[in-house]
Amino acid sequence: MSSQSSPDVIHPVKGYIFDVDGTLLDTETLSDIAMIQALSLPPQPFPWELKKRTLGLRAQEWAPLVISYYRSLGHDIPLTASSLWGGWESHLSSLCASARCKAGALQLVERLAGGGRPLAVATSSERGAMEVKMGAQPALFGHFDRGCIVTGDDPAVFKGKPAPDIFLEAARRVGLEPGDCLAFEDSLAGGRPAPAA
Repeated sequence: MSSQSSPDVIHPVKGYIFDVDGTLLDTETLSDIAMIQALSLPPQPFPWELKKRTLGLRAQEWAPLVISYYRSLGHDIPLTASSLWGGWESHLSSLCASARCKAGALQLVERLAGGGRPLAVATSSERGAMEVKMGAQPALFGHFDRGCIVTGDDPAVFKGKPAPDIFLEAARRVGLEPGDCLAFEDSLAGGRPAPAA
């Protein structure tokens, strides 16, 4: 008899790790608006085919993709990746001051927090942007220990999503093995690494 667990065995969940944008907060539309503003384009929808490629990535990874995409359409985009990122972050920060919870997010977090299991955040957002979001929804983020909110610019996160680093760090901060945590994520970039963690 093998001492390894069977793949059919279900392990009890001991903690929960949440993505923020698009999972807990309805910020994806705000992000799209901020992107168009940062690109200095007239108001227009942010293309889904591009959004799919950038969701969950850190800014240094998505900014070059966005610039390349719009230049390929013939737009004169005189921005560097870092200037696009900075402009986007500035616009988004002011928009996120009024970010709303996704339907059912507050109730879910309250219920899970009431069960006594630890909660963590694993977000590609940078710490400054996360602070604005926490300020917009104190009732939601009051259920998370500030030390268990892991952001994309955290020094312990060497590679952003889709690498599992951010989930590994979130699990470590709540004192659990990654396999003992259930991750809530809305993007492919985030959904792929959670099981790998």
